[in-house]
Amino acid sequence: ERSMPISVSYLIIGIFGSPGVSNCRDEDHDDIFAAFQTRDSDLAARLMADHLRHIQAHLELGGRTETTSDLVAIFRK
Repeated sequence: ERSMPISVSYLIIGIFGSPGVSNCRDEDHDDIFAAFQTRDSDLAARLMADHLRHIQAHLELGGRTETTSDLVAIFRK
């Protein structure tokens, strides 16, 4: 399995990411970095795999659907 350059990952998230969803949980990068610092490669690999699965679960790979806003309905609320 080949790893993907970070810039390509950001591009994919930018194109296919779900609007309003945070693709990266706040603690993910800190936890992965901490595992590298302690040289715990098994933990780092597991955390990275979990992180990528979380991102993948929030991608809309079928393409985004265009929605139109009904301003009258919005302001009725």
